[in-house]
Amino acid sequence: MNEVFLGVEKLEIAVYFLAVMLMLLSFSLYFIIHKMKREREKSKKLSALINASQVYTITWTTDFSKIEANKKLSDFLGTLGRTADENFLKLLFLDNDNTLGTTGSVLLMGALNKSGRKTAFALPDGTIKHILWKSKIISSEENFTSIATTGTDITEEHDIREQLNITTRKHESAKDSLDATAENADIGVFTLNHTASGYELEISSKSSEMLGLKEDEVSISALYDRISQEDKELLVETLHAISTGESNHANIEADVKISEDNTHRFVFKIKSTGNRSGNTHRITVAFIDMTNEQENIRLGSSSDDPLTGFLNRNGFFGNGESFLEKANKDNRKIAVIALKLKRFQKISTLFGIEIADKLLTVYARGIENCSGKPSLLGKMNLDSFAAIISCESKEEAELFASRLTDHIADSCNDTVLPAVLKEQAGFTIGVCFYDGLDDVVTFYNKANMMIYTDYSEKDYICRYFDKTIEERIYNRELIEQELHDAIKNNEFELYYQPKMSFDNSEITGMEALIRWNHPSNGVITPTSFIPIAEESGIITKIDEWGLAEACHQAKKWQDMGYKPLRISVNISQMQLYRTDIVSTIKNALSESGLDAKYLEIELTETMAMQDIDRTISILKEIQNIGVSISMDDFGTGYSSLSALKLLPINILKIDRSLITDISTNSTSYSIVKAIVELGNALELEVLAEGVETEVQSDILSHLGCTVAQGFFYGRPLSAKEIEKNFLEPLTPVE
Repeated sequence: MNEVFLGVEKLEIAVYFLAVMLMLLSFSLYFIIHKMKREREKSKKLSALINASQVYTITWTTDFSKIEANKKLSDFLGTLGRTADENFLKLLFLDNDNTLGTTGSVLLMGALNKSGRKTAFALPDGTIKHILWKSKIISSEENFTSIATTGTDITEEHDIREQLNITTRKHESAKDSLDATAENADIGVFTLNHTASGYELEISSKSSEMLGLKEDEVSISALYDRISQEDKELLVETLHAISTGESNHANIEADVKISEDNTHRFVFKIKSTGNRSGNTHRITVAFIDMTNEQENIRLGSSSDDPLTGFLNRNGFFGNGESFLEKANKDNRKIAVIALKLKRFQKISTLFGIEIADKLLTVYARGIENCSGKPSLLGKMNLDSFAAIISCESKEEAELFASRLTDHIADSCNDTVLPAVLKEQAGFTIGVCFYDGLDDVVTFYNKANMMIYTDYSEKDYICRYFDKTIEERIYNRELIEQELHDAIKNNEFELYYQPKMSFDNSEITGMEALIRWNHPSNGVITPTSFIPIAEESGIITKIDEWGLAEACHQAKKWQDMGYKPLRISVNISQMQLYRTDIVSTIKNALSESGLDAKYLEIELTETMAMQDIDRTISILKEIQNIGVSISMDDFGTGYSSLSALKLLPINILKIDRSLITDISTNSTSYSIVKAIVELGNALELEVLAEGVETEVQSDILSHLGCTVAQGFFYGRPLSAKEIEKNFLEPLTPVE
């Protein structure tokens, strides 16, 4: 009986435990099912969010078992004929085309780039879309990793930066072309100031070097000592005639002994410069070293170019004089064409010397066929040709260039030359029409000069020499030299333009603007000389002077009892990036005794974006001193809002081009309104420059602009005039 009872008891216990286990299993199943349901709902919500996202999104696993794109990305890939698959991922995250054996782990390494991955896609309409991809690991399993990759359209930002780069390159190209022109022409300049004791020589180091003058012997007497007796007498007579007004210009040649055993032949172009009273103030002398060209003429046609059969440089100059004489005698109009191949060195490197030589012979035959008879043809150096041809007009010169272009293109047919050279083997042409006076060297140099000169006539194939180009080169060299003199002779002066508050119509500060009191040309505004100062590097010295002078003047006004005002000073890109601008500011404040809070540094929007990281670092140092920072010309550059947020600035200056038509142009009005609102949101002072009318002033005041500057309130004035018209003595404290 007991055994039966024990058996029943064990059965009940077993049933009880079974019931408990079933209950636990039910709870587990419930929680599992509930969790799966929540995961599904969460996944659906995530998918919905992803599909609704305005960015391109793709989720994928490193074993490629799951690759899903949101609707925005799928639609975009559909326009390109692509799908979100393994190949698309390789396109995004591989650095090269070698996709064989590529694993998801390799792609993951590329995907997790901290700065992201940028790709460019060509759309069917020919435009390019740039996308920045960033990835994040969302889960990791034993055999694979899940990643979410999002793409942001940065096309606009990319285009803006590219435009900025283009603008910068254009600026640098224009500078380089002018420098190359002057260097190619070997032009030197010096000036002679007529004093009671004779002539005072002023000359740049480059020009001194050309004439063989050492630093300790820069004088007119030292120059006379180097010139042959006969030529010196001619030079003295010419200078006397110009200084007394008998003549205002002359061209002479002279032999100059530039070293103990080396004499060079120079052509001197001499002009007088009058002062404001009309008297001769100084004499300007531009000169060119003709020694090498004279030697070429002496050698004559000692040899031809073996590759093309043309006269070499020596032969071209040696035969040129007789060709010009014959043209004069026959009363025939002629022009010289200087031609330089583009990218010849690159072509030679990529395609080899044999193809490069073949290209030169094709050019030679083309020039020969297009020149007609009579003509003089020369191979001037590795990649340059010259041709003197019968030519009466620009139209004929254009026809020559057009026919030669067709000849080169027809030869790039994979038989004579590789077809790919059709786009590579271009050329530049300089043209000079004969005036009946030049020798052959001068004639050619004028045309060749145009190859290295920035040319404004974009519709023409050829670049034509004229007097304005020549004068521009001479004047640039002269202004550069005179800028050095201006610093030494204290010819610079600061003018000040008031800034007015919209709140109380009182003056809140002034901008310091530089003027050049030229001894003969009067007051010169910055637009005439600052670009040359920037190109030559003199701008840093001018900037340093202007900063120190502005600080001294501001402190002087305070010491005179006037209300303290903030003075703003412009800085150049070269001073910002190539000098220790922070130390310069500290020195200017220390030497003047001016409190840093009364100094403001202005830089342009475009300058600030050149090297954004470095700019931020420098500006933070300047702000730490206590100096305010203003972004000038805002609204015309290419800064992004994110960059503006990062830049440590205190003032936004709205560019005058947006103010000019603010009362008549709805677009200008809307842009200015947006800038004012942006500045206020960022807690920046907003200044409008170029305000010239009461209507403009009222509109800006209504929009919430803080400060204004322009002719309506006051023109730039000298320090004395500012004191008289704008400054108010401080009210004594009782």
